[in-house]
Amino acid sequence: MELLFYWTFIGLWFTVRLLFRCVAYMPLLYTGYLISTHILSKKESGIGWLILTIVLAYFIYLLIFFFKGMMLCLKEMNVRIWIPLFFLCIAFTCIMPVWMVQAILYRVEVNQTVVWILSIAFGYYVYLKYQFASDQSPEIATPFYRAGIGLATFMFKKFKP
Repeated sequence: MELLFYWTFIGLWFTVRLLFRCVAYMPLLYTGYLISTHILSKKESGIGWLILTIVLAYFIYLLIFFFKGMMLCLKEMNVRIWIPLFFLCIAFTCIMPVWMVQAILYRVEVNQTVVWILSIAFGYYVYLKYQFASDQSPEIATPFYRAGIGLATFMFKKFKP
């Protein structure tokens, strides 16, 4: 009986973690789905929709790290265009999940202060996933990150101090 409880607990923990990550990456998945609606028809299989949505979300993820590389390079060169790029990345990756968590918790009818604290904490968690202010990227996105640095250096090298 204890073994059954253990495996049930492990399965629930895995499911909760997976749902938590899905909410954290929801802007990517949702944007991938919106692009998929313009590529596929309603008659296509569900697996095709799922695969295309995930592939597009992955490319959007890489694009975000491309913008992060550009943003940090422009910040280093004191080119002020990095500020709107920073706010665009934050708005896309962090604000939508915060809004979703707030909407979910608001329906549960929890105290409003708790709702805001949990929503902002979740937004901070998502921000830490991307770490827009630090010069690092996941190994899988490093080539796109470096390409963003290279493009920003090429385009704005005359502004270099």
